[in-house]
Amino acid sequence: MDQTLALEAADYNLEYDLHFSDALVYATARRFDAELYTSDEHFKQIPFLRYV
Repeated sequence: MDQTLALEAADYNLEYDLHFSDALVYATARRFDAELYTSDEHFKQIPFLRYV
């Protein structure tokens, strides 16, 4: 993790009302253009992921 990723996670934390750890996972997936698969309901309405 670097400063830029931490700041991106903080932005997602505020934008989507996520816990910081969830926002960090999401920011990491976005940075590496990875598909994030989850069944965590916190992510249900967030773009660029696959809710299963």
